[in-house]
Amino acid sequence: MKVEKFKVITINGIVLFSDHVDPTAFHGTLRIFVSGWRDNSMLPRGLLYEGVSNEPMLLSGGSAAQSSALQCYDALLCIQHEDETGAFLTHMREYMPPAHRRLIETLSVCPSLRDFILSHPSSDLCQAFNSCISALVDLRNYHLKTVAKYVILPGSQAMGCPLRGVGTTLNTTGTGGSSFMVFLKSTRNATQKALIQERPSASRETEI
Repeated sequence: MKVEKFKVITINGIVLFSDHVDPTAFHGTLRIFVSGWRDNSMLPRGLLYEGVSNEPMLLSGGSAAQSSALQCYDALLCIQHEDETGAFLTHMREYMPPAHRRLIETLSVCPSLRDFILSHPSSDLCQAFNSCISALVDLRNYHLKTVAKYVILPGSQAMGCPLRGVGTTLNTTGTGGSSFMVFLKSTRNATQKALIQERPSASRETEI
């Protein structure tokens, strides 16, 4: 599949979401129930699942960081997420199917695709790699805009909700438990850093 086609399909999926889900309803109702019980001020010890565990369980809610596809792209394209962002992404792999987790771990230790391209003076390879990186940057920018529409703006306007304490916490914390704006900007910036600066071709260097 061509990079542009992939980008259009992925972003169109988010656009369809925005066409059918009201931001206020999402923020004040739906988001509360997908927030999870880890780093949740209303349930500091977690949630007791009767018949499953004798102790409360701390489980994160749904998060884009749990996407096997996105983490595969990061590993394949050698995008380096460091510090808290990297640790959070690694933790979110616990919520993936085991086979997906193993694939990401395998890609992470394979010879670096980026280093291979840097060692081969091919403009076509460089442009193809950068097209993939740029598509991922665009997706993460769109994600930031979607969060602003569905979380930040409704959160600033909310007068109250059925579980007010949870709703207030989720104004700054993602459903997976991360500080979402810091996390999303960090993943976007790390993706941008993976772009390769194209070098002049051999013929152009000769002309100069």
